[in-house]
Amino acid sequence: MTRTHPSRPGVRAALFSALLALSTSACEGSLPNPATTPVIDGLAPELVSWSGAVACCGEDPHPVHGAVLADGAVVMVGKSGAGPETTAGFVTRWRPTDGPPEGRLVDGREDIIEATSLMSGHSALLQVAEVAEVLVAVGFEADSPAGPARGLALVLEPTSLEVLRRLEITSPGPGESAALESVTVTSRGTVVLGGARGIPPGAMEGFKSFGNIVGGRGLLLEVDPDTWLSDEAPADALSAVDLGASELDVPEVVSVKSIAERSNGELVAVGSDPEERSGLLLIEPGLGGHQWYPYSDGYELTDVAVLQLQAEEDSILLSGHGGDGTIDGHIKRVSGEGEVLWSRSFGNPGLAQDETPPGGLAPDDFIFDECWGVAQRGDNIVVACGTGIEGCGAVPASPAEYELCRKDPRRNWRSYLVGLDPQGRILWSRTESFVDEHSEAAESAAEFVMVDEHFGTYAVVDQSFGVGLARFGPNN
Repeated sequence: MTRTHPSRPGVRAALFSALLALSTSACEGSLPNPATTPVIDGLAPELVSWSGAVACCGEDPHPVHGAVLADGAVVMVGKSGAGPETTAGFVTRWRPTDGPPEGRLVDGREDIIEATSLMSGHSALLQVAEVAEVLVAVGFEADSPAGPARGLALVLEPTSLEVLRRLEITSPGPGESAALESVTVTSRGTVVLGGARGIPPGAMEGFKSFGNIVGGRGLLLEVDPDTWLSDEAPADALSAVDLGASELDVPEVVSVKSIAERSNGELVAVGSDPEERSGLLLIEPGLGGHQWYPYSDGYELTDVAVLQLQAEEDSILLSGHGGDGTIDGHIKRVSGEGEVLWSRSFGNPGLAQDETPPGGLAPDDFIFDECWGVAQRGDNIVVACGTGIEGCGAVPASPAEYELCRKDPRRNWRSYLVGLDPQGRILWSRTESFVDEHSEAAESAAEFVMVDEHFGTYAVVDQSFGVGLARFGPNN
């Protein structure tokens, strides 16, 4: 499994030179080769605004997930530096703007950054969801950098981000850690939490684009929020037993990474097993049981969404990345029984001709395309990725290829959104960086994608300088 992520030079590093780019695509299976891939509508949704902040969320913050709330605000979670050997989780609430389309730094703008809350050290927040009139954010925290972590779910007041309730899970083994990595709300109003316990010492490198844990046992919890938020429930940390939560062990995977619900009440999730195979979990309503469908094609799956189309049975979208000797973006559409309907790889976005350096660009193998989020957008699909050169020594190369790589502007990472139709054909793509009013650009990588009820699209963006939120129009 890949453990790479865009290099982050620090919160006050100089902005990098990067440029808007066009995108090419590659594919696999029964789809045509890159030279003949049909692009049936190359017009991407317009970029409405791109807000960025250096100082909102701690030192060198790294956002990884978010949610569009019913009132139109966006919350984002992640982790920031809290010292030389530790991190601190954060949650921040932003009000998306209507423009300008170029990058704008919004530090100190209380009308945009409405609230931010930082956790104590040795912690991270990994996902967030709106649950009725509150938020639930999940992650982990520990008492020391080397100490075992406990899984954590926080109930937050959605405006102030005040912590109202805490749920904690621990591991029974000495020195073992636990973490909660995913959260979703069911049609019955319950909250389902996914993660891992039994993580051995030294195995918890990270989650999401922070890296991968390399040991643990998957876990699912289902909680009734009415019980969690009742007047009788104490604000101090509660256990799953205290809340009467349903539990389901998922020993086939090391952690439950992301969860979604089908229209029949069945849950679907992604995870990876100890053999480093990513796959699909099918989970019965009420956590009544599960089935594990691993795929042995070498792709790391990072997110799941349910594709609901009229007159069709729900299918499942699995996004991620991987490849042979390089890393390309990847998506699968699978049936409710785990059968792969189609599988698609894409990436290696180029540059406009006038921005290509003398001598040309580096070979495609140097370009890593890492995808972290997928969502339904109307009757189509959108995938959120980062694209760039991880380092010119990351792939085998001749001296001439290395020199091309060294001069390639794509060494600076960029946000990469890709639109596909339900048959897996590329509709459009956007590859770009945060560009301010001085035409300076910063390294960017889209970590998650959200779509509102009007098909407006929002990307949670990790920036070299901090946190970014890109908003795209509902067109196309």
